Amino acid sequence: MLENKYFIYQPNFFEGSIVSYEALLRFKNSDESPLHFISTIEDKENFDKAVISQVLSDKLSLKNPKNINLSINIFAQSLVSESFIEYCESVFQKHKGFTLELNFNHQQFDLEKIRLNMQCLKNLGVLFTLDDYGTECVNSDPLLDLNFDYIKIDRSLISTISDDYLSFCFLRSLYHKLNKFLGNTVIIKGIENVNQLNLINSFDSVIAQGCHLSYPLPLSALDDNLDTQAEQSLNKVNSENPPIDRFIYNINIAKNEAELAAALELFKPQDPFNLLGIDYNNFDLDALNRKYQELLDGIKSPSILFTTNLMKHCNCLFILRDEQGVAIYNSKKHVDYLECDLVGMSPDDVLARFPDYQMCLQLDQQLLNNDSDILMSNETVEVGSQTTHFHTYRQKIKYFDKTFIMIFVYEDTQDTQTSIDPLTGSFTKSKLECLDINTYKSLVFIDLDGFKNINDKLGHQLGDLQLKEAARLLKQYLRKEDLLIRFGGDEFVLCFNSYSVEDIHAKMLVIRSHFERYFEEKDMYLSFSFGTALIHTDVKEALDLADQLMYTEKSLKI
Repeated sequence: MLENKYFIYQPNFFEGSIVSYEALLRFKNSDESPLHFISTIEDKENFDKAVISQVLSDKLSLKNPKNINLSINIFAQSLVSESFIEYCESVFQKHKGFTLELNFNHQQFDLEKIRLNMQCLKNLGVLFTLDDYGTECVNSDPLLDLNFDYIKIDRSLISTISDDYLSFCFLRSLYHKLNKFLGNTVIIKGIENVNQLNLINSFDSVIAQGCHLSYPLPLSALDDNLDTQAEQSLNKVNSENPPIDRFIYNINIAKNEAELAAALELFKPQDPFNLLGIDYNNFDLDALNRKYQELLDGIKSPSILFTTNLMKHCNCLFILRDEQGVAIYNSKKHVDYLECDLVGMSPDDVLARFPDYQMCLQLDQQLLNNDSDILMSNETVEVGSQTTHFHTYRQKIKYFDKTFIMIFVYEDTQDTQTSIDPLTGSFTKSKLECLDINTYKSLVFIDLDGFKNINDKLGHQLGDLQLKEAARLLKQYLRKEDLLIRFGGDEFVLCFNSYSVEDIHAKMLVIRSHFERYFEEKDMYLSFSFGTALIHTDVKEALDLADQLMYTEKSLKI
């Protein structure tokens, strides 16, 4: 059936690279179009078998056939034939990297049988494309339920988009329907000039085909293009994971209370934060449709698109959490910093990976329990071996009956560059100038006892080593949310988020006992005197009080 005929191969491009080739029939020694010949074929099943056999033979003749993906056009009615399916199974069990393209040409078929047979071949790795969607398939929405891997939009919808804005708008709306709402991977064919290509590229994720990108190639050229071929990617939202649009559709077509209740129950997981503001106890269909339309209108709003992109790419780390501490959104910079997308993760899962996250959640709760809508704080975060200091700004927002926290996080470059003591690794005195009194409720002023004697007898070099050890020991008994500040010389300040002076005093006695024992084992006497004070409104006032109490304790030792 293919005597005096051969195949050429039209490349499909994604992001500038070839992802596959479509096999196109041609006559030897003739420029005649094959369309008339194909329309006259009566034994369509055997013709399709011959085409598959020839394209397979072409592929196997290549140097690296496993790395080449080929697309083959077949008649839709062949998929109704059990003998054709058996033939395909015998071929595609052994040979991979094939897509079958179907064009239904306004004909009626047993779609359920085709769906089942398609699934049998899908299980073997065969992919499927619905061809000429939008013209030949103008009434083909039921065909979308066959779960095609690709939808190819007809070239007639492309030809005028660079000359007519309404044609472009129609094509764009069709693309959004297929890709954004139904989750299909879209192929647009017939791209003939650079203006058409630029407009198509504005759609983002699309596979492109056309003479502007490449004319059909002879079989021998496929080996030459191997280095440019990229892996095929699917943007699938299949029947097991339909888009939110489908759930709202099911709610609208519910025929009775039972169907409505079932549709709403299925919808709940799709909007876990109830951003559509549904009152499930007193459901209002008009309110749901109105709110959903507002969301759809937002897709077309330049200001909303700009705001969304601004949050995604802003120069700070941005995250939005609900009252339970679950992240609803985090910016690209936030994801890159943590090397993890927190959206949807439970707080327990996040804490298991990032223990410092506990302080973030505590500050969220502090704002939620406060009459104020804004909270500013300074936070220290450890990711791997890297410690980073941040200025953080929280804002509380209401949406229907829910409260959310917007957090803007800026790296404290001053802390990381100038406010860390190089000897002890603790903060320098300047840290007290920007201490967040919403976070830290008390401080302890420490002065080392016996350090001057070590310095005088053993020298400054050994004295510095003991000072470094002293700071290490103090850090060892502190929590990650506590602060250690080298105030100057052999003086330190500890900052805590506790209101209890008694608890802090008891903790310091335990630390001092371990501290003294450690240096006794090194045949050295080194201890410290301390004073504790609450931070009310003025850090300096608390610091002066703690300093006085420290000197009072030190004087009792003399």
